[in-house]
Amino acid sequence: MCASHFSLCPRGKGLSSMRIFESMRMGVAPVILSDNWIPSSLVQWEHCSLRIRERELKNLHSILVRNLDRSKELGEAARHAYENCFAQANIPRQLTRALPKVSWKGKSLKGPSQSFHRNLFKRRTRGYRFAYYKARMGNAAARLHDFLTAGGS
Repeated sequence: MCASHFSLCPRGKGLSSMRIFESMRMGVAPVILSDNWIPSSLVQWEHCSLRIRERELKNLHSILVRNLDRSKELGEAARHAYENCFAQANIPRQLTRALPKVSWKGKSLKGPSQSFHRNLFKRRTRGYRFAYYKARMGNAAARLHDFLTAGGS
């Protein structure tokens, strides 16, 4: 993959594919092949990937050739986006950003306090983070947070 200009990322069983994130991590521009893929709002995808509709697959070669001169720029932007948004070290930060946007039974949750946001990851105990998420979101969110950060702290 390191020697490639692009990485083809067709949809998997769902609407997306882990190959997108693997490509971004390697610094290779992902070529997203899915009509119904829902992009994350964390990333400006047009700056770090190519998106090709499934019906345009017959034109894949010409599209890639047309964008060959942008491949290095797209790959570097993809690596940067991965590091800022999806790297394991940044997942807790992204979760704390997402908490205020989560709606529970039609009511929006209040965001974490500034002191919490500032001190959360100075304290590297899983129990502290678990207690916060359990109090805010219940056991399911706490287990999700624990799963996502397992091994990282």
